[in-house]
Amino acid sequence: MKSKPMVLLLGILFLAMAFSITPVKATTDDYTSYLRLKTYSNLQACVLTDGIGNCLSPQQDSFDKMGVVSIEETYTVWRVELFGSGAAKPVMLNVNGVWQDVSCFQDSLPNCWETMTFDIAPSKEVTIFSTEHSSIANHGFYLQWVKLWVYKTAVEATVDVDPDNLNLMSRGRFVTAYIELDGADVREIDPSTVLLNNQIPPILDERYGFVTSEEAYIVDHDENGILERMLKFDRQAVQAILSPGNVVTITISGQLNDGTKFEGTDTLRVLVPQEMLSVDGGETITNPRSADQRIVEVTPLRFLRTEIFAPHIVPIL
Repeated sequence: MKSKPMVLLLGILFLAMAFSITPVKATTDDYTSYLRLKTYSNLQACVLTDGIGNCLSPQQDSFDKMGVVSIEETYTVWRVELFGSGAAKPVMLNVNGVWQDVSCFQDSLPNCWETMTFDIAPSKEVTIFSTEHSSIANHGFYLQWVKLWVYKTAVEATVDVDPDNLNLMSRGRFVTAYIELDGADVREIDPSTVLLNNQIPPILDERYGFVTSEEAYIVDHDENGILERMLKFDRQAVQAILSPGNVVTITISGQLNDGTKFEGTDTLRVLVPQEMLSVDGGETITNPRSADQRIVEVTPLRFLRTEIFAPHIVPIL
C-alpha cells in the first residue's frame, strides 16, 4: 500500500500536469541544406580570403572552392555540418568562432572527403571561412554541401472544435476546427500539412466554398477580435478513430508556409446511444420491454438528445 505522503505527491503531480499550460516547443530534428553550385538568396560566398574571414575576391550567391561563406537563416542555428576537402595542407575551418583542423587535402589525397561538425552558440547568422586562400597561399576548402541544424519553434495554437458533443449516430457531414495562432498570421497556415490527431487531413476539395474563399475560412468565430483559420474534416472519418468517453482530446497540428510548426488541442464528448435513463436521485432505469428504444445522454431536468427506434415509447412508472 502506498503511504499517504506518496499518494499526496502523486496527486499533486497529476494536477500539475492536468492544468499546466503547454509550453512553446522546440525541436532539434530540423535542418536546412545548401548544395555546391546552387544559388541561394540568403547566401554570399567568395573564393579568396585573408584567413580571418574577409573576402579578397568578389562575392556570389553560390559556393564551390571557398574562402568564406555567409548564410542568414530564418531559424536559429545550433549545429553546422559540412562536407568537403582542403586544398593544400594545412587547412583549418572556422564556423562562428569555432576552429577545427581539416584532415583531407586534394593536393595529397584527391579522393579524400570528410564531414565536419561544429556545435555553435545559437544564431541566425552563420559564417564559415578557411585559413588563407590567396594567390600566395592555397589553403582554401572544396565545399560540397552545408547542413544547418535549426530550432523550429512551434507556434502556440488555440483550437476550438465543433460540435462539442459528437453523437456517433448522427449523419452530420463535418467536424469543424477553428485555429488561432499566438504571434503568427493564420493566413500563413499551410492546410495541406494539417492533421487531426495525426491521422485525418482536412477537406481540401475545391468544390467547397469554405476551401477556396478566404471570406469563408478566415473568420472570428468566437468574436474575440482575433482571426481564426477554419478547417473542416470528414465527420465519419473522425468518428472512426474516436471511442465513446466522457472527454476525448482532439489535437490539431500542422505547419505555416515557412515550415514553422503549430499544435493545439480541444476536448469534446463522444456520445453513443444507450439503453438507460438517468433520473433525479442518481438511479437508472432500464427499459424492460425494448432494447431498440434508446435514450442518449439524459440528465436531470435537461434532455440533450433523444433517439427513438421503437414504434412507441414505453412509459416509465
